[in-house]
Amino acid sequence: MRGGAVLDGTEIAALLLSINSPIIKVSDAILLMNVVIFSVALFFLGIEPALYSIVTYFAAAKMIDFVVNGIEEYTGITFISDRAIR
Repeated sequence: MRGGAVLDGTEIAALLLSINSPIIKVSDAILLMNVVIFSVALFFLGIEPALYSIVTYFAAAKMIDFVVNGIEEYTGITFISDRAIR
């Protein structure tokens, strides 16, 4: 995915969605689309297979985050105040 290649249709749709919307990450879009797909599968296959599939795709979405964005993500907070810390 780093080089622009994808494996299936949901990844293509997720890449297009994330390019057009800076708020949505690729893995979140893939997860959201798969939840919709598995919700439909819930109707036809039953609850247990659908739930196992959703859990599996949640783990895959987080792994895609690590591959695309890297493992080292930092959050920083800067406090600006008139009062000095002593």
